[in-house]
Amino acid sequence: DLRNTIGVLTLLTHVPTDNSKWIKYQVPDWESKERAKRVHGWTELDLVKYSVNGMPLSWKIINIFFVFLPKLYIWWTLTSSGMHFLMETAGIVDLVINCMALTFVLSIDEMIFARLTTTAARHIMRNIEDLPLFDVPMEETQGEEEIMRQFAREEHGQRWRLIHLVLPKRLIVVVFLQACFIAKYYVQYCTQLEDGSWVSKPIWYPEDVPYNPLSLIYGYGMEYEEAPAWQWHPDGGAGAARQRR
Repeated sequence: DLRNTIGVLTLLTHVPTDNSKWIKYQVPDWESKERAKRVHGWTELDLVKYSVNGMPLSWKIINIFFVFLPKLYIWWTLTSSGMHFLMETAGIVDLVINCMALTFVLSIDEMIFARLTTTAARHIMRNIEDLPLFDVPMEETQGEEEIMRQFAREEHGQRWRLIHLVLPKRLIVVVFLQACFIAKYYVQYCTQLEDGSWVSKPIWYPEDVPYNPLSLIYGYGMEYEEAPAWQWHPDGGAGAARQRR
C-alpha cells in the first residue's frame, strides 16, 4: 500500500504540467477504418485510446491534498494501529488471524473499486496506457556492436549497478519499516529499566469514553482516573488489576 501511495506522488511529479488530453480517437493510418475493424474484430470503442498525459497544476494540487496525503495518512494510521494490535496479541493462532484481518482491511479500497465503480471507469483503468518517461530514438538506430559495447559499459562497468540489481530492495525496506514500528511501540508503550529490559507503562481507566475517531485511534481528548488500573512492580511481577466500581 505504501508503494502504491508513493506511486501516486511519482505520477504527479513526472506528469507534465499542461492541459493535454488523456482520451483520443485514433483511426489506423495503415488501412481504412472499416477494414481494420473487420480484420481485428474491433468496435468503435477499441479506437478510443486512453493514455496518461499532462495534468494542470490545479489538478495536481487537488490530487496531492485529497488523494496522496489521505492515502499516506491512512497507511500510517493503519500500520501504527496494526503493529500495536499485533504486538498485543500473544497466541500464534490469534496473531495469524489478526494478520489476515489487517490484510483484508488493506484491500478494502480495491474491493470498493471492483464492486462500486461503473463499467466505464473499470474499462478506462484497464486500457489506460503508461506515460513514457524516456525516448529511445538513438537506441533504435544503433548497430549491434555499438549496442553491445554500450551494454557492457553501462551494466558491467560499474560494480554498484550490479549491487543495486542484486539487493532485495523491497525486503530491506520492509525489514527497516518493521524495525521502526517495533521501536515506536516500545518507546510509546513501554519503559526501559536499569538492566536494559522493557516493561509496560502503567494503565489507567478512562473517566469517560468519547465517541470520536481521534479519541478511538490516538486517545486525544481522553481524561483518565488518577489511580492506575494496572502497574508493573519491580518485586518480580505485575500488580494486580484494580477492580473498577
